[in-house]
Amino acid sequence: MKILFDNDGTASINYNIIYIPRTLFIDKDGNIVKDHSGEMTEDELQSQVQLLLNK
Repeated sequence: MKILFDNDGTASINYNIIYIPRTLFIDKDGNIVKDHSGEMTEDELQSQVQLLLNK
């Protein structure tokens, strides 16, 4: 799983991120398939990752 660290703020601008923490699940074509603001449990995170892997 790739994790983006937006050190220069480019992704924040491109994806209009105004909440922290905010998790975007982006498919292999660059489409946002899930946008979650706030904390996530490990189970929620694992579930969303599995959905992306099964596409």
